[in-house]
Parts: sequence; C-alpha cells; structure tokens
Amino acid sequence: HVESVWDERRPRSVLHVDDLVALTPAALAALWRYACSVDWVATVRAPGEPLDSLDTLVHLGALAPGADRGALGLFERGREALADGATEVLGVSAEGGTFGMGTPGPAGDLRYAGMRGVLKTMAREVTDAACTLVDLDPALDAAAAAAVLAAERASGDRPAEVGHRGVERWTVAVEAAEPPGGPGAADLGPDSVVLLTGGARGVTARVSVALARAFGCRLVLVGRTPAPDAAEAPETAGAPDAPALRRVLAAAAFGPPATIEAEIRRLLAAREVGTVLGQLAALGVGVEYRVADLRDRAALGDIVADVYRTYGRLDGVVHGAGLLEDARLADKTTESFRRVFDTKVSGALALEDALRVDVGFVVLFASVSGLFGNRGQVDYAAANDALAAVARRLDARVAGRVVAVDWGPWGGGGMVSPELEREFARRGVGLLDPDDAVGRLLAELASGATDPEVVVMRATPERFGWPPARVATGGG
Repeated sequence: HVESVWDERRPRSVLHVDDLVALTPAALAALWRYACSVDWVATVRAPGEPLDSLDTLVHLGALAPGADRGALGLFERGREALADGATEVLGVSAEGGTFGMGTPGPAGDLRYAGMRGVLKTMAREVTDAACTLVDLDPALDAAAAAAVLAAERASGDRPAEVGHRGVERWTVAVEAAEPPGGPGAADLGPDSVVLLTGGARGVTARVSVALARAFGCRLVLVGRTPAPDAAEAPETAGAPDAPALRRVLAAAAFGPPATIEAEIRRLLAAREVGTVLGQLAALGVGVEYRVADLRDRAALGDIVADVYRTYGRLDGVVHGAGLLEDARLADKTTESFRRVFDTKVSGALALEDALRVDVGFVVLFASVSGLFGNRGQVDYAAANDALAAVARRLDARVAGRVVAVDWGPWGGGGMVSPELEREFARRGVGLLDPDDAVGRLLAELASGATDPEVVVMRATPERFGWPPARVATGGG
C-alpha cells in the first residue's frame, strides 16, 4: 500500500508516460489505476508528440520493441520535460535489475547503455529535479512492472539508480580498492602489436610512448588529425602557442576569426601528432599512423582487419578516442549529442565486432563523468557510461583482460586549464599525474584483476558532487 501524495494546496501532479508502444495494455491499465488512486492525472505520448506541461516524466521509450540508443531518447525527452518545468524524470531500463552488471546483453546492443550518465547529469544541472534510472527484471509481468514504477514514483528513498530483481531492490556503490603494486608488466614484447585509437595526441599519446619504452612493441595509431606530410610554413612555425599564432594569422589577414581559430586548432594538433610520432621513431619501434573518423564503424573495422592480415595478430587495444562539445542541457543539440556519443561508443562497438577472441587486452578510456554525471557534459557522461556496458559485453567474449577505466581529471600538458584546476582544488579533487596514471594502467593490466570497470581518481565520490550510494531497502 502506498499513501496518497495528494495535496490540495498544490496543483495536480501529472504522471506522464512517454511512448505508448512500450506498454502492454495490462501494464498501462495497472499504472493508470495507480495514478488514479493517488489523484494523479496520467497522460500518454507517442514518439514525436510534444510533452506539453507536466510534473513527472516516466520515460519508457527504451523498452519499446526495436528501440535503440535509449540514452539519446532519454536525453531528448528529459531535456524537453525539464525545460518545461518538470520536477521528476524516471528513465526505465530492463537489464535484470542489476544494470547489466554480471548479465551482459547481446553484443552491440545499445538500448540502455548510457542512460545512467544522462540522468546523473540532469540531476547535477537541475538540482531541484529528482532524476532516477529504474532497472527492471524483464521477467516481471506487466502489472508487476507497473507497480514497481508507481512505488518508485512515490518513494522517499531515491538513489540515482534503483534496480529491482525479484523482491530485491538494488543500487550501485563505488568500492575503494588498493591499486595494483609495482610498475607492472603486461604480456608484450617486440613482436607484439598494439592498436591505439585517439591518435598521437593527449592521453593516448602518453600511453603509446610508455608502451614503446617498456616493451618495444609495434604500434598502430588511429586518429582524426592527419599526420603532417611536410614542414610547417615558416610564417607560423615560429609561433609557439595559440596567442602567437593568432597574432601571426590576423596580421596576415588569414580570414575571419572563426577561420583563424580553426587553423590554430589544426596547426597545434598537427604539431602534437608530429612530435609524438618523432618520439616513437626515436625509440626504434615500428609505428603506423592511420586516419579515421571513429564514428565510422566500418572504417575502424577495416583497419583492424588489415592489422590482422598484415601481422597475423593483435595483442592489445587501447580505445582512447573522445570528443568534447560541452554545453548545458538547454543548449545541447541532438546532433552534438550524437557526435560526442558516437566518437566513443561507435568506435568501441567496431572493436567489439572486429577483434578476435585471442586478443591479449582491451582498454576503453572512460571518465568519472560517466559514473557521477557532470554539468555541461550530458553527452560525454552518457558515452563514458556506455563504454562500461560495452566492456562488460566484450569481457564475456574475448580471452584477454577487458577493462573500462573511469579516469579522474589528468594534470599536466594543458589537459586541464588553470581555471578548471583551481575549481577542482576548491572541491578537493586532485589531478592525476600523467606518468603515474600511465604506470597504474600498465600495472592494472599485469595485476591479474578481472574487473571490467575500474575507477582511477584522486578524490572520494562525494568530492565529485555525488552522494555515496546507499543500500536500498530490501536489497544489497
């Protein structure tokens, strides 16, 4: 029995169920009966219909037959609801009541992957709204599933994620663990072949140099930025950074500001790629650099197939590609969400499709934003949360170690701006030393651990603005 939440002093609460096709008649009837019993007004909208004014959105779109990319649908409908004043968003998945942990879904199924990242970011940005993912056991009959959703709607105990498996109610906790000891030594040698996405830039570049130094293995780097094929023009070569390049290009009447900024980004990226490729060449290892858009699953699949044809093996993979287009919910477009999400997730799925079972290890570079949500990063949080789901599926298919690493913020090399570094310091969040972080990654691969998802950060979960997970009533 659930007590009525009707309050004569307040406007009537609206229980809005998105996507009628996701509900069986029995489930809709059960939910409707409950709504009427507590004086709610229940409405239903089909895909594409405006939500109109509502207090509560129950998003069932990911359950619909043939549904895909539940994170995208939840983002679109949740953004619309919150912009119109909703104070509650419930996303619904059906991964066995355990969010897919220990119960991998079919390879390539993105139905629910990333939904937790979407809702956690919504909760971070719209602090007066209750945003929760409810994960159901698909074995529940329609009436029982509707009753679970109705009870969660009325519950005063609302973690960010709540799973129902049988009579148990579950949530997720982050468990502290001792890091692997020593520098570690993955099972690699001079004949080994390792593929790294994310190109010869940023974090991926540091990992590639560390692998070359430690093992002398052959490296195949995949990135969006073309490698420089000629020396940089002398007009810009003497400008060491963005401000200096801006002055040079403006003086040369290179173009309008937007064109100048694009050229600055291109030049700096090409310089970084050239520098890292030079470092690797100096270490005497075999290096190939391939250009591909990681949103194109076929392109990356072809590269992996070519590596197998050429070398007959692929000993390890580091998927470090990523894209940032930070914007608050109100300003984030569907097109931008897709670009950010697909750069990480489509690449991971291409690897999942193309890798042989004998691959030695697969590392997916994720972020704590996927675990805790982050203001302005609803798409990036969704993508990183989805990588953990891909890691769990891939772990069930290949023989080697598979792990999604949820990195905290890295320091050094301009990875974090001075302003953001001060903000992290204010919140008590430390920055990872890049060399130490790479060493911990290699140690993790050599540790014999089997966890498909690990968190590496210099902070407690509370420091990222997310309350510690509680054991939900009746579960673990």
